[in-house]
Amino acid sequence: MRGEHCLDSVQSHSPAKAQARRALEPICKARSSPTRHCPGGAGSSRSQSSVPTSVIMSDSPRPVLDPEVIENLKLLGGDDDPALFRDLVDIFLKETPALIAKLEDALGRGDPHALERAAHSLKSSCANLGALTLSAQFKEMELAGRAKDVERARPVMTASRREFAAVQDALKSLL
Repeated sequence: MRGEHCLDSVQSHSPAKAQARRALEPICKARSSPTRHCPGGAGSSRSQSSVPTSVIMSDSPRPVLDPEVIENLKLLGGDDDPALFRDLVDIFLKETPALIAKLEDALGRGDPHALERAAHSLKSSCANLGALTLSAQFKEMELAGRAKDVERARPVMTASRREFAAVQDALKSLL
């Protein structure tokens, strides 16, 4: 069942991911209903994203925000919860700076384990909101932490600060 697959994607032993699973369960089950239109799925009549291209593009070859992810997030709440997208973006914009501060602290202390943990959380939350370049940067820092190579993460952190600023601007412009 599609709803079960959706829920499996957030299954984990992490309390935060368990909470996300509980929050998404009714939405995923509603989306799996055969009478409900699923964007981008088989039989989809959606021809174009309603997300303006100017908002999601950056100077890099990859967009700041993936338009398909943004569109799907906007449709996720459906008619039952049109404010869901705004809530997700608000949470991301409020909580991400603190996670980045933890990452910077781990870099400053030269703590590879803390670097790996903080980067892992950031990688996932950025990917969930379509910030794929930023997610890839945090993945690189996560791998550097796992390899106990904190120095490898430092230049990536510099690039991720710039990318996060672009992601913030893009998300704010969508609200």
